Amino acid sequence: MLAGLLELLPWIKQWHNEPDAEFDGQRMGDFFAQFLDGECQALGLTHADLEAWRPTRATKNSTKTARTQATSDEADSPPAKRTRKKGKE
Repeated sequence: MLAGLLELLPWIKQWHNEPDAEFDGQRMGDFFAQFLDGECQALGLTHADLEAWRPTRATKNSTKTARTQATSDEADSPPAKRTRKKGKE
């Protein structure tokens, strides 16, 4: 969320930085800039850290792995044998 906010901050300041009477005259661009700086300080991050961040890629097997882990008892047992039914001749 913070990386996204950092990316949007220039546009917020450009388009929404006039004093807002609804928020006691506070400028929303400045408010979000201060919020971002406070959160970065609390987490020990810099703006460069946020700019370098990329989300992890989901793999195709991530759903299968989660399902397998949830049914680990079944995974330890051998697979059931399949039998064919013979049709009428």
